[in-house]
Amino acid sequence: MRSAAHGRLAGGVLAALALAGWGTLSPPPVAAAATLEARVDPSVITLEETAMLEVVVEGSEGVPDLPELPGFEARFLGRSSQWQMVNGRMSSSVTYTWSLTPRSTGTFRVPEITLRAGAETLVSQPLEVRVVEASARSASAEQDLFVTATVSDASPWVGEQILLVWRLYQAVEIAYPRLEPLSHDGFVVEELGEARGGGAVVDGRSYRVTEIRMALFPQEVGRLTVPSIVLRCEVGAPGGRPSVFDAP
Repeated sequence: MRSAAHGRLAGGVLAALALAGWGTLSPPPVAAAATLEARVDPSVITLEETAMLEVVVEGSEGVPDLPELPGFEARFLGRSSQWQMVNGRMSSSVTYTWSLTPRSTGTFRVPEITLRAGAETLVSQPLEVRVVEASARSASAEQDLFVTATVSDASPWVGEQILLVWRLYQAVEIAYPRLEPLSHDGFVVEELGEARGGGAVVDGRSYRVTEIRMALFPQEVGRLTVPSIVLRCEVGAPGGRPSVFDAP
């Protein structure tokens, strides 16, 4: 049979910035102010799953100070860097990633994460992660194939980068996979590297996970719909689990 899977999210844009013409000469790029943002995905997991904690540092060379995280075993997975120029403003960011493996059920707080940036101390907002028993989750494990999609910020400024993370969970063999072209209405879209492969256990069932990350830059004011990522494929019998992005 043929199936189509897609994730869709909508976000509101708060404000727009207008730029006048610079004439024949443009001023030098202006460095963006240093910022620190922490995010965790997903925010509800079972004891058999892990959450990903990402700390994004923009405009600073410092390394964030990860506090104690009661209830979790944190493992550092690495860092990635990005540079961009938007409307004459140069910005660079470094993303630090940890995996969080829960030790028990309950609601746990990820405290503020700090970073010393010159004479200033940057502080992130605290986060919460809820860990539940496998039986308390929705019946995701009844699905042989499903996708999730999240965005890092649902209320960005015009031209501000937001991160779209799309994940495919498959517990069956699929054939003839095809990702449909994205609709770019209202956004500039940039792919962030190659698709990532991995695995996860959801409600006691093992899945192979393929993750795609994209940078979205909203180009207009108003309520915009994040472009859908649509996968079309033929679904086979349970058992084989090749990645949809494996070379033939």
